[in-house]
Amino acid sequence: MHLVGQAVSPVTSKFRDFLSRPVGLARYLQVNHGDNGLTVLVVDDDRSVLGLTETVLRSRGYFVMTAASPHVALEKIRLFEGEIHLLLTDIVMPQVDGITLAQQVLVERPRIRVLLMSGYSETRSRLPFLRKPFQVRDLLEKISAVLAAPLPRFPGTDPDGKVAAETENFLTAELDAARQRYIDASRKFLHITKDSPQGIPASDGILRIQNASAVQQRAFEEYQRARQKLADYLEQK
Repeated sequence: MHLVGQAVSPVTSKFRDFLSRPVGLARYLQVNHGDNGLTVLVVDDDRSVLGLTETVLRSRGYFVMTAASPHVALEKIRLFEGEIHLLLTDIVMPQVDGITLAQQVLVERPRIRVLLMSGYSETRSRLPFLRKPFQVRDLLEKISAVLAAPLPRFPGTDPDGKVAAETENFLTAELDAARQRYIDASRKFLHITKDSPQGIPASDGILRIQNASAVQQRAFEEYQRARQKLADYLEQK
């Protein structure tokens, strides 16, 4: 029996070696090289689990994006212009846990499905859950069930209100950081323009002003987005 997410490293290593053999991989996964049109974002700070899960899902036609941390996951979600159908995330991760990540992702992409996974048997969320280690068959069946289920709703994800408070704190901290970046960029822009000689500056001076202006504009746009995200979340609560 081959498991993904096994805590004992020799088992994980054995499974990785098995998947690395083309014949073994084809027999075990019954590889389908087609595209089923569905996109999955997998988040796990254990890179071995991340890689194995990606291999399994790609073999079944999913378009897979991976992230080794919640912050990277959020960045990819914001940069990716297409629809992401499923967030598959570990719960226990440094800095931001998977439940808080899921709550944040649902704020930004309310039509996404979420599947949590963890080596622990209990979770404070009512979102779909898959316990590690799991068989490939269990993973694929659970993903199919989650994708076929109704969209998750905020009240069901956080029965005690703890995740909502964490998410609000996370969004507030993100807004504060974006505001500070905008302030810093504005100060730098003013400093550069003040230091520039009066009249038409030299070409390198013009370039410095243009670069500083672009940084300031990007910082302002990030600040506006952070404000809007927090406002949307508070309104939805």
